[in-house]
Amino acid sequence: MDDHYCPGQTTSPLPCEAGTYTTETHRSECNTCLAGFFCTTGYKPEECPHGFYCPAGTGYDWQPCLTGSFSNMAGLANETKCTLCSPGKFCSELNATMVTADCEAGYFCTEGSDTATPEVTFKGVAGVCPEGSYCPEGSDTPTPCPRGTFGNVTKLTNSSECTQCLYSQYCEVVGLTAPTGDCYPGFYCLRGAKDPNNPTVDSTGGPCPVGHYCTNGTSYPLDCEAGTYNNQTGQSECDPCPAGYYCESGDVHYSDTPCPAGHYCPEGTKSSYEFPCPKGYCNDYEGKHDLVDCKPCTPGQYCGTTSLSTPTDPCAPGWYCIRGA
Repeated sequence: MDDHYCPGQTTSPLPCEAGTYTTETHRSECNTCLAGFFCTTGYKPEECPHGFYCPAGTGYDWQPCLTGSFSNMAGLANETKCTLCSPGKFCSELNATMVTADCEAGYFCTEGSDTATPEVTFKGVAGVCPEGSYCPEGSDTPTPCPRGTFGNVTKLTNSSECTQCLYSQYCEVVGLTAPTGDCYPGFYCLRGAKDPNNPTVDSTGGPCPVGHYCTNGTSYPLDCEAGTYNNQTGQSECDPCPAGYYCESGDVHYSDTPCPAGHYCPEGTKSSYEFPCPKGYCNDYEGKHDLVDCKPCTPGQYCGTTSLSTPTDPCAPGWYCIRGA
């Protein structure tokens, strides 16, 4: 009879043991069950079920696909035929026929993960979302923080959690854990700057505007100091105000601020009243730049205060006034 065998001289047939089979009569031994099948009836091998693998000779002892893997196919012959858990997923159950669920936000599961939070002990290629990256739910690999941002902590879950680049600095490439460096001279960098020398003005900065200067690592443009001016964009320093003119803080031009009468303005003059002609002198011309441009008061008159463009008055009766009185 089939599913039995008769070893040597025997009085009655013996049933095939688990893990063996025969479909023929007159057998002195049973066949070893085929790989990918299990044999429990002694007769016909049955296909190894989903979620398990069956090496040659398997009876009741099906071998489960381990955590970190699954199998949605029958007839697997060895453990290597189990499918590693899919990218972005985890497989936490033995003899699973499908993945368990998505990898948790703040982590990545590239392949073969057995947990949603692969942090300390885990299988497969997986882990904590590293600095410079973010990992939404179901991430198979970390996504780098975009240009203009950086990430200096782990477990970020969204690009909005990446830190905007700091004032006065720029973040040039993706995946940074700290800003790239300082904004270039002649430019200013606000939050989120991508370049050290942004050629156009936008919400992250741009070329230093006229009337201002920007040194290395500037966050907000600085007003040209009194006594200087700047009529060009993208400058790291302002020019000294020319002699004969005065320049107040933040001035773009000097031509509309000539030195007033009664004063003189050497190079770098900060205000219209900084250098008055002294008592005894006057000056009725604009745009003068030296003390010698203040003329002594004319004979017969006197100059009783500073900053005069013309003499104060004629000399009082009974007195005489020589030049420079």
